[in-house]
Amino acid sequence: MNLSNDQSLNGKWLMVKNSDTYIVPTIPIIEFKEGKTSLYDFDKIQKTEEKIVKDNFFFIDENRLKHNSDDIEIYYVRLLPTETGLSDKEIEELKFDFSWNNEKVKVAFNQELSLPGMTEIMRTEEVQKIRLERIESTLFISFYNLGKRQAVLPIKKVTSKSLEVFGFYKAPFYVTSN
Repeated sequence: MNLSNDQSLNGKWLMVKNSDTYIVPTIPIIEFKEGKTSLYDFDKIQKTEEKIVKDNFFFIDENRLKHNSDDIEIYYVRLLPTETGLSDKEIEELKFDFSWNNEKVKVAFNQELSLPGMTEIMRTEEVQKIRLERIESTLFISFYNLGKRQAVLPIKKVTSKSLEVFGFYKAPFYVTSN
């Protein structure tokens, strides 16, 4: 469905991509606000344009966009406030497992996930870690490799027993922990 006057682009939108896709910035987020478009690399602003270009943007639903450009389909999800009654510190103490398209993901925040001894072999402080991060009222599961953020999943809802994430390139677009 085409962009219409009753649908708002206002807010921040995360580009969702296939895990094999390499792009700069690594975690592109665009913000539409007050007639301007800003590009971020996750939480660091890269540039701002003095206009909003609505051409080639199509709403799939109110929180998912498709942008067609030179035969490339690019998808964005709107960043929504995370629903939770927990503090960030409480969430970081929890562990979750979920599956997406037969890929199993274990979420344990701030713990080294590589094999024991890998940090010494690689001569680095960390090899793989998952961190809880925030942009405004949206929480993220952030995947780090060798100290660099490689991917993020926005958290829709988190309780002491479950975690719901979104921002996947293809269906299912929302996944809840087991």
